[in-house]
Amino acid sequence: MATDIPSDIPEVPIARTGAAMTILDDKMFVWGGYSQEIDGEGDARVPVNVQLPDEEEELDDYPAIEVYSITEHRWCRYKTSRKDDDDNESNVPVRVPVFGFGSVMTGIEGMVYLFGGWNDQEFSNDVFRLDPVKMKWERLQSTGLGGNPPACKCHGGMVAHHSSNKLVIFGGIGAAKQGGGAQYITCHDTSVRYEYCWNNELHSFDPKTGQWQEIDCPNRPPPTGAFTFIEIDPDHALLFGGRVEETRMNHVYILDMKSMVWSGPHLPAYQMEPWPTSRTLHTMVPLVDPKLPQARREQKVLVIWGKGRDNKHVRDMWVLDVASMTWKELMVNTRARMFQMTSAYYRSHDYQTDAIIFGGNIQRKSKHDKHVVTEMRVLKFGAVQSLQGMCRDITSRLYSTNPTAVIQYLSPSLLEQVKERSDQLNADPPCCYDEVFITSKQFEDHPVNLIRNEGQHYSYT
Repeated sequence: MATDIPSDIPEVPIARTGAAMTILDDKMFVWGGYSQEIDGEGDARVPVNVQLPDEEEELDDYPAIEVYSITEHRWCRYKTSRKDDDDNESNVPVRVPVFGFGSVMTGIEGMVYLFGGWNDQEFSNDVFRLDPVKMKWERLQSTGLGGNPPACKCHGGMVAHHSSNKLVIFGGIGAAKQGGGAQYITCHDTSVRYEYCWNNELHSFDPKTGQWQEIDCPNRPPPTGAFTFIEIDPDHALLFGGRVEETRMNHVYILDMKSMVWSGPHLPAYQMEPWPTSRTLHTMVPLVDPKLPQARREQKVLVIWGKGRDNKHVRDMWVLDVASMTWKELMVNTRARMFQMTSAYYRSHDYQTDAIIFGGNIQRKSKHDKHVVTEMRVLKFGAVQSLQGMCRDITSRLYSTNPTAVIQYLSPSLLEQVKERSDQLNADPPCCYDEVFITSKQFEDHPVNLIRNEGQHYSYT
């Protein structure tokens, strides 16, 4: 990355919750959210959530973004700047007043995109693009062609549809807007000092043209916010959980991003079927790289922690087999969180997926505890791939051609081994994880490991 790191900025991230996070190449980008400080003195000391520090003052320039290098295992804080030098402050998405909380972030075509947010005063529907090499932000202007933009909101979902190079945005909490067949449910909580609605809007946005498309589709999920929405293969996205008013959900919906048609809701067929409880403020990642062709048939999805019906932390983790729509619980002996950030990093050289968990709220042992954490944890999922699949992957990268055509040029002995191994696997397709019992102790001989990083040090064990 081209931007220099100020020498007085420590390479330790700020503890935060409700931030936006995404992985692009081997870098994990973290922006916004809330941190925590202790207010009061003596027995009157209580923890309070506050907006993150105004890093314009810290850096004597423009806001900073925190970046974790996955290959180097270290954090850095980078200055960001405007796209140009015309003093247009609208091109700098500062934490206050624009993007403080509940924004969503994703990467596409080498750029990082940020949408929406809340700043304790108003919601936003702006789209910003970050050049991760120059560390420059650009506010993308809507052309006004093709359709109306979404309502100003936060706690929605955004995925990148790589086939069309568009952003797909669904749902959230924010202002009411009419049109497009979407529904809006007004919040009736009298303790909230501002008005907002849950919605089920569906939009696509073309970053190249600045055009929004408001999509009127049947069978869409109900209005909801604080759910998870992830890409699971090149043309499909999956939604799980969420909340409207005091109702929390555990349904699964799948969106075909080509036809913009939803399937679902998927719910347990009978009472004793293994299924996660209703939750919100959880996280979810695909365990098979969604860009791979086999993702459509082999995808497994990991759901992590969250906030349950009783407003308490949910400490379980589940894996969904998307093809069969069946769940399996992972027993994880670790302190639960909610409103954490999670992203997946795919190590193609050994077919391993790292689910990286950062920040969030933990359960307080006393009212004096700081419950917003910096702690990072990494769940390592060892992938199982057929010999034929590995040959196809390697040859397609080497020759940039149809991998099926290349297979036939293997030596006779290797070709026979590939065919034999492929025949064995056809009856029982490979999966991306084995059933395990995960504890805080790392299992040396197991395909799934838990690595814990906390305090001031961020090195792997």
